[in-house]
Amino acid sequence: MDVSSQNLELYSSGIHKLRSNLLNCFPENNYDIFISYFHNDVLIAKRVACWLKTEFGIDDFIDSTI
Repeated sequence: MDVSSQNLELYSSGIHKLRSNLLNCFPENNYDIFISYFHNDVLIAKRVACWLKTEFGIDDFIDSTI
């Protein structure tokens, strides 16, 4: 195996491990939307999430739950 093949294999292996680790960070569920927000707006994000659930039955995933 030449150096470029080894590098490609290592790169591919690293990408696979990274993807696997990232997927394990998120809870498994079927969410309708993802809510991301600026740290100072956490209360607004949570209120919006509650409103969406109460009024429309929309399930959300807020990035602070990771």
